[in-house]
Amino acid sequence: MIRTFNCHFSQILLITDNKIAVGNFNGNTISIISLVSSLVDNSFEIKGNFIQSFSFRKEKFLIVVIDFGFCLTDIEGNILKTIPSSAVDIIYAVLLNDKIYFSQFRKDSIFCCDMKGNVVNEYRDERLKYPVGVTCSETGVLFITGFKSNNIITLSTTGNELKELYSNSNLCRARAISYNSGKQQLLVSTEDGKISLFDIS
Repeated sequence: MIRTFNCHFSQILLITDNKIAVGNFNGNTISIISLVSSLVDNSFEIKGNFIQSFSFRKEKFLIVVIDFGFCLTDIEGNILKTIPSSAVDIIYAVLLNDKIYFSQFRKDSIFCCDMKGNVVNEYRDERLKYPVGVTCSETGVLFITGFKSNNIITLSTTGNELKELYSNSNLCRARAISYNSGKQQLLVSTEDGKISLFDIS
């Protein structure tokens, strides 16, 4: 089945089996769209600057707001918490066990901050260059794309250990990454539009 939408999305995220969340370029609105009807079920706006990206776990959105930090909302867009951050160049972030993990590509690092925005840990590895995309499994494993190192790195949040999962020329300029826990698969997109699917079972 193919669904066509007459919009240009900056991000698209599957949040249930039949609903997606989308964001518009240079905007601060997130829309929930039914894959059954192709209609917008709900939209909400984040006050302030543009939305850089968002992730969704356990019925909550973690939204990266440019020049501010993070905003945590429920699926209806009700703000649960705002978390200022002085970090810059954040593209993707994920909430896991009451900690926020995000990449800072200019520092070749993954950072972890608490729910007040205080950085509590930094992770670096010589095999990870220009980290961009960040996602996680239900078991507490982070998956990070290396934009310039052409790879996927895993980070165990319990053991604080970075490992290279995949390194491949098809991952050149890898950006967004998404994890399907049901199928134990990673979906990775690159800047030039290539999409790769990896089994990690």
